[in-house]
Amino acid sequence: MFLTYLFLFSIGVVLGLVVWNLEKKNKGFKNVSRPIVKALFLVSLIVMIIGFTMAYLDVFRLGVYILIPILAVFLVRKTFIYFQAKN
Repeated sequence: MFLTYLFLFSIGVVLGLVVWNLEKKNKGFKNVSRPIVKALFLVSLIVMIIGFTMAYLDVFRLGVYILIPILAVFLVRKTFIYFQAKN
């Protein structure tokens, strides 16, 4: 189970680096990527809440499987934006 979460997190880190690189090269992509990341984060939270309240473990896991890579993408983007602004 731990390896699944580690794998999902590593996928999110790679996607975060790709998104950050695309945002750096194409300024218009930033206007598209931000709402998509926020929407997927919101969808994963809603799916997790529905799965938790209805006691469906599979639905809850689906929300977690969506949340982990999206959270990693968000963290990678914010980290690189912070270091870029600092320099």
